[in-house]
Amino acid sequence: MPANLRRHAGLEKDAVIVGVGSRAEIWDAGRWNEYNEENADDVSELAEQLADLGI
Repeated sequence: MPANLRRHAGLEKDAVIVGVGSRAEIWDAGRWNEYNEENADDVSELAEQLADLGI
């Protein structure tokens, strides 16, 4: 990945590649972990709602 894109994405050392629909996102591992921690409650709530629907 070119240096300008690594800077734009904030990639410093470790990276995470995440599949999202029909595309992939590349995240700095630390930023990805922070994002997941901040949104864990929302994901749990969504999972419960889907389970209630039988999905």
